[in-house]
Amino acid sequence: MLAHGDTYLDSAPGSLYSLRTGLNFRRYWHLGRRKIFAFYSDLCAGAAWIYKIEGKYHYPDGKQEEVIDDNVGDVLFVGGWQPGIRIRCYRNLHVFLGPTLATDCLGVHLGIGF
Repeated sequence: MLAHGDTYLDSAPGSLYSLRTGLNFRRYWHLGRRKIFAFYSDLCAGAAWIYKIEGKYHYPDGKQEEVIDDNVGDVLFVGGWQPGIRIRCYRNLHVFLGPTLATDCLGVHLGIGF
């Protein structure tokens, strides 16, 4: 996996920009003989390198206060689990959907594969 990360932090407010790399592993459990529906589970682990931070400091009453603990150059562990369901539409064209539970996000993923 190679990715670009853009994480907005409401509490700062600010943004962390990172480059990510890692490994993914996917396992399918097919339902039925025709394999139209399947449950799957993705596991991923890797690292994110922070190359830019916006909003690291806040200036209340004229004094500088650091509101984001991370620094440019830090390397962070990135890991997650994405269970879901896959529906095959035509030949190997399929749609997949499920929750995302990771060290840096919580959400839903949706995609098209072939």
